[in-house]
Amino acid sequence: MLTYNILVGYNKITRQNVAIKIMKKKKLKFKSCLNKVYREIAINKFFTHPHIAKLFDFFETDEDMYLVFEYVPNGELFEVISHD
Repeated sequence: MLTYNILVGYNKITRQNVAIKIMKKKKLKFKSCLNKVYREIAINKFFTHPHIAKLFDFFETDEDMYLVFEYVPNGELFEVISHD
């Protein structure tokens, strides 16, 4: 079960689309789940590879976490391989 939503946003400065991964903190019930998200953020900050979407920014509120990624028009890899 997915614990996040993906939206397409627009960066007015770069004039490019971005993918925004939004996660509800209350759905990340266990501390280990929250730690996995922080680990994903830390790892993605260091990746620069043509086959990995770049993480541009991260911010959070009391209820939500937002990860702003490079926009990839064909969606998530998981979605592509799970439909084959």
